[in-house]
Amino acid sequence: MATTAGQNLGAPAHARAIRNENNSRAELSYAYLHALAASAGFNCSYDENRDLDGSCATARLDIREQLDPQSSLREFRLEFHLLAMIRQPTAVRSKIPCALEVDRYDRLRNTSAAVPRFMALLCLPEDPESCLSLSAEDLIARRCGRWLCLQGAPETSDTVETTVRVPVWNVLTPEALREIARRVSLGGRFFHEQ
Repeated sequence: MATTAGQNLGAPAHARAIRNENNSRAELSYAYLHALAASAGFNCSYDENRDLDGSCATARLDIREQLDPQSSLREFRLEFHLLAMIRQPTAVRSKIPCALEVDRYDRLRNTSAAVPRFMALLCLPEDPESCLSLSAEDLIARRCGRWLCLQGAPETSDTVETTVRVPVWNVLTPEALREIARRVSLGGRFFHEQ
């Protein structure tokens, strides 16, 4: 079958545009976490196997130091599932509601993992133009990131996606990353409350 020049037989244009926007958000989320990790003294790597629509990616932080004199772990890895929201969500009771796919929710709440997994939420400005001009350092200065640990969270009856609530006080900073890693190194658990 012949095609004319410029014709694309792949995904429709609107689907490609959404995928490109999601990829940009995932890449900005990774740049943000990478900058935080570097400032905290940790190595950060990107899992290239992100969701098909590009909306969520995974990064790993390698910790290779004794963070507390009582630490039982000195070499371990933290896994962060990265999400970015364009609109500024309205906090309800000091928590930001965020939709999460049920399979990702189940992975994050899993209690059999030796080290808890975390979610990093990046709240980006609504204006797409200003979004593209921001650097990871700008986002850090604006305190745009939040974190959540869902380990031990209850099962959900939802089948496609569920809403999690990210506390506004869980600001993702280099100091917060070091404290999360320190607590994990001590075998500490993170209290989960939705």
